[in-house]
Amino acid sequence: MKKLLLVILSVLLFVPSIILADMGAPALDPYKATVTNKNGAVLYDKLSGDKYEPTGKILKYGETVEITFDDEEYAEVNFSNYIKQSDISIVEKNYTMKDSDWGKAFNSVVLKEINVRKGPANAYDKTGLTLKPGTIVSIREAIFEGGSVWAYVEYNGQKGFIETYGATVTLGGRIGTLVVMNDTTITDAATGEELGTLTTGTELYGKIYNLDAWHRAYYIETKDFKGIVEQSDLADKGKEISVEYTGKNDLNVYSSGSEESTVIGKIKSGTKFKTSIYSDNVMFGVYYYDDGNTKGWIIPGPDNAEFMKVTGRDETEYKQEDITAINLFGEDPVKEPVIKPADVPVSTFNQTLLLCIIGALLLFIVALVTIMLVNKKKNK
Repeated sequence: MKKLLLVILSVLLFVPSIILADMGAPALDPYKATVTNKNGAVLYDKLSGDKYEPTGKILKYGETVEITFDDEEYAEVNFSNYIKQSDISIVEKNYTMKDSDWGKAFNSVVLKEINVRKGPANAYDKTGLTLKPGTIVSIREAIFEGGSVWAYVEYNGQKGFIETYGATVTLGGRIGTLVVMNDTTITDAATGEELGTLTTGTELYGKIYNLDAWHRAYYIETKDFKGIVEQSDLADKGKEISVEYTGKNDLNVYSSGSEESTVIGKIKSGTKFKTSIYSDNVMFGVYYYDDGNTKGWIIPGPDNAEFMKVTGRDETEYKQEDITAINLFGEDPVKEPVIKPADVPVSTFNQTLLLCIIGALLLFIVALVTIMLVNKKKNK
């Protein structure tokens, strides 16, 4: 009898610990969506490598399902299979954000034709507004939702959400001068076609825009061209700095900003030089070197970066210039948005907690009945 009571007591003490653990990890509320593809929506299995394979099953037009977002194209259906967001439309959770909820607005250039949606996911309906390349819009802070990064946009009094992943819009910028470190290409932002080439040493003055975090490139507007150029092929030209190399080994001077280019000279430990052209777009930095005889690029790399003593450069001023742009269009300064965590709703009613409580009560009742039966049997 004592053993039985000990087992029952242990179980009853263990159940509350499960309940408390579950309360520490709130459940995510799925979205309700309706199949809007009149031919039905194909269900997929997710394979390794983020690949999707049709299951052979199709959801009928008008059918309502629960979804959670997987990436910018697919959503998980009823926590089992996957469905394309383009085949469904969310019927709940309308975003009615106030402008003040999204921080200060800044100007942005639309680079690719993009649809404005009623919420931050491709599963939301379109507002009917389509933004064309070259359009100047007002956007606010971006959020990660619907498997991608979305921004709150306003244009001609209309508001909604646009996807920023894929270099669809610019996200901050500045006016300044860049120097080409390596021969590179200019790409059309809308079509991806090659517009031309830039040779090492070419100076570019104009508007320099940042793209989304996945694209290490700039959208550049000069008097000669508009297009996308890789950041790793460009150096900034600005305030002059003094550099002293204090390492033991000689450093190579290259014909371009790549270690694959030709070595045209060397500098020794203790060498001091001044330059106004340098790059932080390449890890450990790149510096333009000109002593009157040798003109090229110094690439310290991981072994020698700590021996490059730089003075005369105001890090705070430089970073501020890179983030907050000059007033390009006569309104708010351009700034990079802060990427917020997903605005994921949390379930206000924890079903798991309820089930645990019911289970504990049932177990307690069974224990009482068992004790009563045992005592009754002893009394006989």
